[in-house]
Amino acid sequence: MQSIPTIGIIDKLILEVEHFINSKFSNRLQTLPVKIAKRNQNTTVTWNIFPTKTVDIEVIFPVIAEKINSSFTSIKGEIIKLEDSKGSIIDSGIQEFKIIKANTWEIYLYDPEVFMFIRLLYELRLDNPDDKWLSIDIDITENSASFSE
Repeated sequence: MQSIPTIGIIDKLILEVEHFINSKFSNRLQTLPVKIAKRNQNTTVTWNIFPTKTVDIEVIFPVIAEKINSSFTSIKGEIIKLEDSKGSIIDSGIQEFKIIKANTWEIYLYDPEVFMFIRLLYELRLDNPDDKWLSIDIDITENSASFSE
């Protein structure tokens, strides 16, 4: 099986976001390490960015969204993009988090046949309104059934 070129795109995206944060803000945002997990034909990437007292998540949300947009401008494939959504995260029937703002991208690469779903979420923990962060979640499926005719 061939390697997925999308991982290179994801690596580049992460480096660009890190560079932006480091260059624009003197007080570094706290970030959890990027987690990448692979099982069979599926790969997931998760990354959380937390604000400091001097940096507002709302300021960096649109810049990170633009970094994601620009990472996929020259792909051979289809992109479905939703912007400025709101919602909630419900776990086992209990609403745990409020989604203050969200952008999502569905990306279908034609060669190789890879499906990607990217979520950029500005989240709020309901039991602690001061606990807010950005999460970037990426699901990648090689040889996706989406390409079956």
